[in-house]
Amino acid sequence: MNELLLLHQAQNGDSGALTLLVDELHPRVLNFVRISTRGRHSAEDIVQVTWVRFLQKLGTFDFTGAGQLRTWLFRTAYHVALECGHRPLTPLSPTSAVLTGLVAAGSEHQPAFDESDLNAVQEVMRVLRATEWLIVRLFGFDGLSHREIVELGVLGLRDQQESRSLLHEARRTLGAELRRRFPQLAERLLDQE
Repeated sequence: MNELLLLHQAQNGDSGALTLLVDELHPRVLNFVRISTRGRHSAEDIVQVTWVRFLQKLGTFDFTGAGQLRTWLFRTAYHVALECGHRPLTPLSPTSAVLTGLVAAGSEHQPAFDESDLNAVQEVMRVLRATEWLIVRLFGFDGLSHREIVELGVLGLRDQQESRSLLHEARRTLGAELRRRFPQLAERLLDQE
């Protein structure tokens, strides 16, 4: 299914295209919210508010790339969850930082983390696109395998290689942003190999 084509058709008044688009993306957004809020009962309400905001902005979208619509939906759902009083996802722990690939697991140069280090890493994670942020969360924090991430279906990945590529890109982005914004921390965490 070409999401951008359906979006453009929906913007031109095609209610059938809008229905197909929502039917395709609703389960993915709902899974994302359930994961983000740890399966709380309000997930459906959060998704409904997300769709209302989508409809309110329908005429203003000018997406040109694959994944931009999903990124907007995931990001909006995340912010709606925060507005509804849900805390952000699991706070970053040293183990999570290792799992996200910021530090090589099993490295003999495993640095000690303090709270300011963890806050810096969390701040840097905000630069990720919603899809990258989610794969870091699923792989690094929740410990899902690439196979499980693909089967979950929330990211629309076709196979494990796509999952690996997305995670690699997220790690690359995180490392570059950490080096740019927190060079001393990056040197301590990343450059000890």
